[in-house]
Amino acid sequence: MNVTTEELQNSNEAAPSGDLCSVCGQDLRQGIHRSVDGLAACDSCADRVELFVKAEQPAPNALPRALVVGAFGALIAAVLWALIAVVTGYELGLIALAVGYFAGLGVRVGAGNAASMFLQVAAAGLALFGVLAAKYMLVAYSWREAAMAKGITLSYFSEDILTAFPEVLLETFTPYDGLWIFIAVTTAYKLPAPIETRRVD
Repeated sequence: MNVTTEELQNSNEAAPSGDLCSVCGQDLRQGIHRSVDGLAACDSCADRVELFVKAEQPAPNALPRALVVGAFGALIAAVLWALIAVVTGYELGLIALAVGYFAGLGVRVGAGNAASMFLQVAAAGLALFGVLAAKYMLVAYSWREAAMAKGITLSYFSEDILTAFPEVLLETFTPYDGLWIFIAVTTAYKLPAPIETRRVD
């Protein structure tokens, strides 16, 4: 969201909707007014937006908590994705939306409802982590099932599975997987987005 300052020309005509404060409805036909996210706003309303911008900056000690809560949210959604795939036999990629949402929401909540570019990048990274975690769970499940059929016991974090996962991921990667990653990352990235402020004299 951008906050800018603009000069309006004097006019005695009735004010069009674009010359009214989008928040309080004040007539802005004369003098200087500001724009909030492309919408006209009076000084008072724009000031409140700028105060909100300052208030939503994350405290330094909130960042670790934001990462932990965001990772937890991404993992919960990843487990849900894997469970649905195992039970139904179908990998519903649109659940990537849930991975991104819970990662971004977790970061935002963990940071005390703060917002910043760093939190956006962190949320996007955790969303990618969530998608990869879901993929790993599915690969590990299929490998364990195949091993058990041969009387071999494998743990979900056996060295064989961990070593083979990157290669399996690359071999089975499809354009749909790229789409699911894009959906998850962009969804997470938007949630802790800050309001950007800018003044133009």
